[in-house]
Order: sequence, then structure tokens, then C-alpha cells
Amino acid sequence: MVPMTVARIIAAWPHPSELAADIGVDGGLIASFKHRDRIPDMYWEDLVAAAQRRGYSWITLEYLASLAAMKRRGNAPSEQRASL
Repeated sequence: MVPMTVARIIAAWPHPSELAADIGVDGGLIASFKHRDRIPDMYWEDLVAAAQRRGYSWITLEYLASLAAMKRRGNAPSEQRASL
């Protein structure tokens, strides 16, 4: 099973700037998401819509909510583990 991480979501796009354009935000915000390992819920609907347009059907509101819940419980995989 592939770990659930913000980095994995961002990496689905060819470049972070394309994700930023798809959801209508500045590229620096995407870097902030990755650095903080968190996507604020106010961006979830736009992110899921953008993912669906690109055929990334695994990125859903349920996926984002599960990732957020894992982080709240303190058992989300680290970025280092995700890259192994």
C-alpha cells in the first residue's frame, strides 16, 4: 500500500505550478502545503475537482479527510518514509 501523504498528492501533477494553476492559487502556497504536510480543508473541493479533471480518481474528499484524520492522531507517515 502506498502511504497517504501530501507529497504524494502534489507529485501526481507534472509540476507543482500546474497544481497551483488548476486550483487557482499561487505556487508558493503549494510549497507551503508540502512543507507543512497539510492541505487546509478550504482547498479540498477545488483540489478534488482538479484531480478528477486530470483523471486522478484516487484523490477524493474521503482521501483528504482520512489523511487529515491520520495527522490529527499522529500516525501519518513522514515524508521520508513516503520516499522509500
